[in-house]
This record gives sequence, structure tokens and C-alpha cells, in this order.
Amino acid sequence: MAANGRSLAGIVGFALLVVLILAGCATTKSGAAGDEDLRIEALKKQLAPSYQMRRYTIPPEYLPPPGKCRIWFPGRPPEDQPPPGECAVLERHVPPNTWLLQGVTE
Repeated sequence: MAANGRSLAGIVGFALLVVLILAGCATTKSGAAGDEDLRIEALKKQLAPSYQMRRYTIPPEYLPPPGKCRIWFPGRPPEDQPPPGECAVLERHVPPNTWLLQGVTE
């Protein structure tokens, strides 16, 4: 009987260990959402200053005309940028690390 008691205790102990490990791996929905909010805020803080500095480096003559858009590659000379085009077409083909500039109508 002592052997049965030890094996039962071993099974219960193992099951408890598995439950604790799995519980440690679980995250709550509010915690995950909070982490995502923190990551978004950190990204905004990181990008905001560089965006403020870079947005004025586009010469006005290279901005797209009203009603058109232009994909802009930061760091590439203005004369080497792709030409303006239809916004509906270009917005589906914006490569990573580029900007989609939209011509404003005044």
C-alpha cells in the first residue's frame, strides 16, 4: 500500500507541476493589451522627433500635386524618387520604410 501511496503522490505532484508551468505561461488579456499600449507609446516617442525633423526635408517641388500621391524613400535624393501617381494604386504598393505622400488640395 505504501508503494501505491507514493505513486499517487508522484502523479499528483507531477500534475500540479504541469498546471503551475502552464499557468506561468498564460497571459491575461488586459496585460497583453497593456503591453501593446506601452509598445505603441514607446514607438511613438521614438519616431516622433525623427518624423518632425524629416518631414521638412522634402523640397516643395517634389511634393505630389493635389489629388495625387508619391512614395518617398527617406535618405534617397529627391531626383531619384519615383514619380507621383494615383493614390488608390500607390497605397497598395508602399514598401516598408517608405512614406506615402498625399498632395493636398487647398
